[in-house]
Amino acid sequence: MSNWTLVEGTLSDGLPMRLFIGERDGFIAAASLCDDVHPRTEDEFLWRFGSPHTRNGSPVLEEAARQAAEYFSGGRTSFDLPLLFKGTEFQRRVWQQLRLIPFGRTVSYGELAGSVSKSGCLIMRPPC
Repeated sequence: MSNWTLVEGTLSDGLPMRLFIGERDGFIAAASLCDDVHPRTEDEFLWRFGSPHTRNGSPVLEEAARQAAEYFSGGRTSFDLPLLFKGTEFQRRVWQQLRLIPFGRTVSYGELAGSVSKSGCLIMRPPC
């Protein structure tokens, strides 16, 4: 069974935000941030998240909501949550490299590709 919750607050630009968070088997499996400029309904999130699901609390969702609220209020720069990476081996390696980027730092696609290829993945680039 999957659970989900909704965290509501205000973004730094003053826009209201809604963060849908989904949990499966004790791991955060989905998250979707939306605001009034980029709205997403509960039905859209649940359609993408899949079923079966309930809007129940769980210790993982409660912790995710707490950390998200701290982040959006400026009191947190990293998250410590169990994440479920579901995808191809290549996708999981990219996501792992993305997690290594420190808060406030930007990385180009080229830099990311270089770090992923160093971790054992071959990056195929289209010819120019």
